[in-house]
Amino acid sequence: MRFAIQGAARYSIGMIDQLLEDLSYEHDANCDRFLRGWLDTLDPLERLAAAVATEHHYQLSLVAISQAADRALVQVMESVKPAIEDLAKNF
Repeated sequence: MRFAIQGAARYSIGMIDQLLEDLSYEHDANCDRFLRGWLDTLDPLERLAAAVATEHHYQLSLVAISQAADRALVQVMESVKPAIEDLAKNF
């Protein structure tokens, strides 16, 4: 999983979103682990954008995961404060 997360750094958020779209119905637990690990590697603004762009996977294809909708919301909520702090630092 570590190599997949490291390799994902080369791809755009949209490309990762499409990859998850293709794989999530068959490999939901692995997609969840990958998504959480990948989000942790992003800088604050990218993390917020990626969390928002991928949250629908937890509502549509990763629903078999315990508390899937809650995980999506937590990922977005945890991304907001660091993103705002990063913006404030740069302006």
